[in-house]
Amino acid sequence: MLNHTNTSSASTKPSTSASYSPYPARSRRGKHKIFIGMAPGVGKTFRMLEEGHALKQEGIDVVIGLLETHGRKETAEKAEGLEIVPRKQFPRGELMLMDMDTDAIIERCLATSR
Repeated sequence: MLNHTNTSSASTKPSTSASYSPYPARSRRGKHKIFIGMAPGVGKTFRMLEEGHALKQEGIDVVIGLLETHGRKETAEKAEGLEIVPRKQFPRGELMLMDMDTDAIIERCLATSR
């Protein structure tokens, strides 16, 4: 994740408060963080889920839009306790495919922001 610091600020000292958190202050805007790994199975999803639990403990609304465990039991267990938006099913010929339900995610966002 890239962190950009406003260098025009008068104070650049890190917070020394006892309630310091490595997570951004709660705001109405979401944050986008990218996890990059050089190979499958290096822990990207697992780390995202760990951070999701930490954010939830701080009272931040956390929801999973799409989780692909690749059959890894430990990854599925790590997701327990976090809200997961069910996948959308849609027919494609004789197949029933599943994908992230973007409409449901947007609706949930709108419902929780009111």
